[in-house]
Amino acid sequence: MATAVAVAVAGTALALSGCAGTPIGARTTPTPQPSGPSTAAVSPSAIPDCGVTLASLGFTNGPRLAFTVPRDSYVTAASDQAGLVTVVFAAPTADDVYEYLLVALPKTGFTVTARHADPTTPALAFTGQGWTGEFTGNGTTSAITLRPVG
Repeated sequence: MATAVAVAVAGTALALSGCAGTPIGARTTPTPQPSGPSTAAVSPSAIPDCGVTLASLGFTNGPRLAFTVPRDSYVTAASDQAGLVTVVFAAPTADDVYEYLLVALPKTGFTVTARHADPTTPALAFTGQGWTGEFTGNGTTSAITLRPVG
C-alpha cells in the first residue's frame, strides 16, 4: 500500500519565481507517437518557466504535451503505458511539487478536484485533457499517477 501511495503522484513548488535548471535524471529518448485521450499541446506560454512537459522527458503516453512537472525534477522511476503513466520523484521536495502543480495545472487545462495541504504529506487529485491524476508525497519523495478518463 505504501508503494502504491508513493507511486501515486508528484509535483513541485519551487515557485514560479526562482525555478530554473535542467531536468536531472530525465529520460532522454522521446518517441514521437503519443497515445491516449489527448495529445493536444498547450500553448508554450501556458507552461511555467520552471516547468517541462512529460514529452520533453521522453514519455510517449498520457497528456504528454500538456502535463508539466518542475524543470529540476529528479525522476527515479516511471511507468509509461497507454492506460497508466506514473512518475516518481526524489527531488524537488513533495511540498515544492505540490505548490508547483497548484499553479501549473490550471494553466495547462487541468482542474484540481481535491487537495490535502499538509506539508508533510501533500496530496492532490485533478482532471483534464481526458485524464485523471493524483499526486502524493512525503518529504523528498513524491509521485504522480495519470489514468485516462473512462
